[in-house]
Amino acid sequence: MATEIESRMKSLQTGSASPLVLRWSARGGFLLERHLHDRFDGQRINGEWFDFRHVAEPVQVIAEAAEEFLRQFGESNPATE
Repeated sequence: MATEIESRMKSLQTGSASPLVLRWSARGGFLLERHLHDRFDGQRINGEWFDFRHVAEPVQVIAEAAEEFLRQFGESNPATE
């Protein structure tokens, strides 16, 4: 979760040996982030890091999970890449 995406990316990059690329974002704040962390706990490596190598379309899967959550609260928000 971030209000300044560029700053957050720089911060996360310091903890990653691989270059990071923003592939998706959505409005939703802490509640959405918590939901996605819980929903994808099986793919969690550590903290903020998840392994989606065995998911054919990870961006789509995450976007759909977020959209479903946001619809429950009447805040439909299309994902952006």
